[in-house]
Amino acid sequence: MKNKRYFLPVLLLLFATFASCDKIDEPYIKPGGGGGVVPPGEAVRKVLLEEYTGHRCPNCPNGAAIAKQIQEIFGEQAIVMAVHAGMFSNPGSSPYTTDYRTAAGSAWDSYFEVGNQGYPSGIINRQRFDGKIVLGRDSWTEIVAGLVTVEADASITISPTYNGTTRKLELDINTEFLNVLEGEFWLQVCLLESGMISAQLNQSTIIEDYVHNHVLRQDINGIWGETLASNVVVGEKYSKLYEITLDEKYVAENCAVVAFVYNSETKEIVQAEEVHIIE
Repeated sequence: MKNKRYFLPVLLLLFATFASCDKIDEPYIKPGGGGGVVPPGEAVRKVLLEEYTGHRCPNCPNGAAIAKQIQEIFGEQAIVMAVHAGMFSNPGSSPYTTDYRTAAGSAWDSYFEVGNQGYPSGIINRQRFDGKIVLGRDSWTEIVAGLVTVEADASITISPTYNGTTRKLELDINTEFLNVLEGEFWLQVCLLESGMISAQLNQSTIIEDYVHNHVLRQDINGIWGETLASNVVVGEKYSKLYEITLDEKYVAENCAVVAFVYNSETKEIVQAEEVHIIE
């Protein structure tokens, strides 16, 4: 995939501001700068930022603030998935009793060796930049700025049907490749939840009522997903159907589904999509 790097003065100014401090109080920034709602039917590249974090991590609120800033700048083209993994995510004595770890998150954290970089760390579209796949928070904004301008190689449509009585969630996911791509491609589907309140370390301060957003709660089709296409045919729709029952501890109104398609050999994500299960 061809990467383009755009050095946008405004973005770099914001980037430099965030890089200069570890503790950020709201409001982070106001929306603006080219993001917003993607017109219906228009295929644009959407970028997935996996934000590796933990409630015992003193610098992780700063990472979350940068991720929030990225979403405000780039709108629907930036998707954030907070992955609680590594040593700072382990639950323990009060107030760190909540466990946001998942089998998938722990597996990815180990596979990509996130702990070697430290926390918070980001993985963006599972691509390498200057030879690195695990990225410090100071580089996230600039990298996303370059990727959102790249032509989309695929489009993903997620159609959820949720029954509030049975708590069953049905998903109809369709992928269409827009360009010729070589290799085998897999589809990964995950459930995220926002609005969860529990303790978070912020530098030397414990925030008892910290709001954890877009947290990975579970994988829906396996830790690494499943095969979607071995020989890509441009214009052909690849469909997958899934059904799960939401855990009683999840608040359905705060849940979203993220799906992404990636090259099975390189792990590079070619497209991602997100939809709330209740609009």
